[in-house]
Amino acid sequence: MIYFFLSKSDSVIRGLIINFIKENIKSNNLPYKIIFCNQHIIESEINFINPEKDIVLWEPIVAYNNLEIVK
Repeated sequence: MIYFFLSKSDSVIRGLIINFIKENIKSNNLPYKIIFCNQHIIESEINFINPEKDIVLWEPIVAYNNLEIVK
């Protein structure tokens, strides 16, 4: 599964990421899930992610605000 962590607030980068998902991920029928999250993520809320099997892609501002989880 591919997870995309995006901020709830609208931005140019978020729009570009969503367009990328529509053109490249959705059109190739890859399993994915978009998660619109708050500025700070609580690690226990994302324990459904399997670090060995899943791919997690972050919007830059979300990654910046959650560096400990990204590591």
